[in-house]
Amino acid sequence: MARMKKASTVVLVFFSMIGLNSPVAVAQDKNEFGMITVKCHAVRNGPGNPIVGYVVGNHVSSLSNAKKDADLYLSVFSFSARKRHCKAQRKYLPSGAYDTRMNPL
Repeated sequence: MARMKKASTVVLVFFSMIGLNSPVAVAQDKNEFGMITVKCHAVRNGPGNPIVGYVVGNHVSSLSNAKKDADLYLSVFSFSARKRHCKAQRKYLPSGAYDTRMNPL
């Protein structure tokens, strides 16, 4: 029992070191192609932080790299736009910038 607990602790520490919360969360975050897709609000810096659209990023295995991919498309909105509320998607979406109705820009 103690050996099993120690092994699971090592696995969780490893996943924490590479930026993943747990192996279970990774399996749930992947889309139908086995990739991680994130969709983030693109908001303008200003009063009320209005949502001006969405940015989508993809990566084979890393949530943080998928967010970095989404960062590449923020400049489509303006230099004062930033991303918020990034969530993993179960369905694949092509990386890019989208308007508030999810039409590609």
